[in-house]
Amino acid sequence: MNASTQASPAATTTSTPSATRSNPVITLILGSTIVAAAAILTGGAGHARSAAATDMASRMENLPRIFGLARTGDARQIREAIKAGDLVNAVCPELADDLPRGSSPLMVAARHGRAETVRQLRRAGALVNARAQNGWTPLHVAAAFWQVEVIDALAEAGEDLEVTATMRGGLTPAQLAEQMGQEGAAAKLRELEATVQTAAQAAISTR
Repeated sequence: MNASTQASPAATTTSTPSATRSNPVITLILGSTIVAAAAILTGGAGHARSAAATDMASRMENLPRIFGLARTGDARQIREAIKAGDLVNAVCPELADDLPRGSSPLMVAARHGRAETVRQLRRAGALVNARAQNGWTPLHVAAAFWQVEVIDALAEAGEDLEVTATMRGGLTPAQLAEQMGQEGAAAKLRELEATVQTAAQAAISTR
């Protein structure tokens, strides 16, 4: 599945033209489309895919090393990078890897379905409720890219996880998954919401 196909459902989460213009994911989609269109004019669809991949690779190369490692899921190299001083809560200043500005390494791992990397980064202190500029949390990323195993990995944070956090436009992760037609992810997130709500009610009743 190409980058524009993956990211385009997120574009439907805002309903007004002004909101759409401010959405970093939309900006990335448009930028990728321009790159692809230019490549088609100069050599066909194969060149378009190559140009888009090269553009994405160059974006990742300009980021701290841990972002690329979160993408590939190399546990040993991630440990080495952290020991060398890479920050697990580093903030991506650019649009990269189909993610908005302000994304964290944990979000990159979530986007690529790296459940074990998500766990590793959490153990190293990564924030499970970190926010990108468009309001996405790691759970929103998992919902947007249909990563059910990552949802399970994030759920291990227990009560620290903000299951009903809302992104710009007011959608929770479950609502985002539902809007995108991802029934598996939506069901998992609704189940997680119910578990959190039950635990909260139990805590109140014991006071």
